[in-house]
Amino acid sequence: MKQIPFLLVFLILTSCSKSENPGALPIPISEENKKEDTNDDETPTPTGTLLFTIKIPANSIRKDIDKLHFVLYDANNEVLAHRTHSSGQAESLGFYGEFELQDDTKYSLSHINNFQESVFNIRLYMDLTGEQLKNGIEFQDNATDRRTNLLAIPITSIEEGHSFWAQGTGYSLNGYSGNFSGHFSSDYANSLGTEQIFIQYFAEDGISDYKYLFIPLQTLNEMDGLDASIFEDDATRYRYVNFYKPFSRTLIRIIGFEDEPRFNANVGHTVHASNYLSDYGGARYSYADFFHAYLSSVQLDNYEVQQVGLPPEDLEVPELDVDYEYNEGLISFRGIPDYESSRFLLRSSGAIHVTTVIVADGNRTEIIIPEVPEDLFDPLVMEGLKVSLLSIQQGAAENYAGYETYADYISNTLLFDKPYYLSAPKRERVFKSSVGPQLLPF
Repeated sequence: MKQIPFLLVFLILTSCSKSENPGALPIPISEENKKEDTNDDETPTPTGTLLFTIKIPANSIRKDIDKLHFVLYDANNEVLAHRTHSSGQAESLGFYGEFELQDDTKYSLSHINNFQESVFNIRLYMDLTGEQLKNGIEFQDNATDRRTNLLAIPITSIEEGHSFWAQGTGYSLNGYSGNFSGHFSSDYANSLGTEQIFIQYFAEDGISDYKYLFIPLQTLNEMDGLDASIFEDDATRYRYVNFYKPFSRTLIRIIGFEDEPRFNANVGHTVHASNYLSDYGGARYSYADFFHAYLSSVQLDNYEVQQVGLPPEDLEVPELDVDYEYNEGLISFRGIPDYESSRFLLRSSGAIHVTTVIVADGNRTEIIIPEVPEDLFDPLVMEGLKVSLLSIQQGAAENYAGYETYADYISNTLLFDKPYYLSAPKRERVFKSSVGPQLLPF
């Protein structure tokens, strides 16, 4: 088995068709049905009818660093309303308008994370019905970090041909040029952040001689050096995935969760990540067998399966493909029948860095990406947010165990801001990439 260079990329995260579900005109409302809300937003509260509410818990953002913007579009990409959360305090953010949402009409909702007016991470959820939005969206507590530390300690002992590596929620460190260095978060706004760091130690093949160190962050920060002799292998386990396709590129990743609350919040540690070109139609992997729960993914060529627990022992890879074309904000997509959703990753860079993830009904064949409302940011920022600057990176069709429709996906994930795997224990993706052979985690 020949190993491709060790690789794992973590990304931060997610248009409307001009021809599908055009929707009816908004229904005017009478004066007696108009409502107002109060909130901690820095912008004045709009008036009109309350369309729906987004509930945001305290400490969802780093105050004075991040802002959250939400934009509601109709099926023709016209802006219906937008609101901003910037206080960092618990808030019920109401959307208002001089109309009412119609149950069967399609809308889009954009979620924009703004980091100091220079880095923007945008998720755009399409094909939401008025009936779904009326139920509101409730954000969950997350591991919001309040302090990031840089670490660089010397490697005092390591065997030739071996490496140290650590990545998880709130930290990323690597052994390089005689030092173990990177960053870690040491202060969180709630109890979901981790106080531990999981460090892997392995041979050149990324699998054998696998040892680990699960150590408090504070202890690691106070160490004079990292020594291979303090690593353990009592819980090291080795297993195989058989996929019966020789000479295939394979990526295996396993995330370990300390307890149920962190599993529910997707706060975990990478306990395995390896990238191979397999000669014989299978792959060996290693991991530490002491975590409360695991989430694993196996990628083979243009197919990925992600599931709760360890990778399957035998993996059947379907002979399927998808295709897209992209031009100036228009995505034409050929997906897969019965796959509930589609997902696209786009980026632009310059003085302003933009990452956009679009999620849509898997039956949709055209997506027109809407522009950000001009009154949200100053003209210089708006120039960097133009849709025409985006380039497509990847697109995928997604199939979820336990979901029958795209509406099932939205109801179980977006409306309650929960990881899909809490309600669908397995997800399959078939993808196309414009930037390399691997599916990026988006």
